[in-house]
Amino acid sequence: MLIGLENRQNDTEGARQAKQTVKRTVKRKRSFTPSD
Repeated sequence: MLIGLENRQNDTEGARQAKQTVKRTVKRKRSFTPSD
């Protein structure tokens, strides 16, 4: 049970980090291409 919960927490944390990185890349792309 504990291992499963830990894995779940790690997955959610990873998803959060992934979302943050995606937001950063999107912002960078937008700033790089103002014509968009």
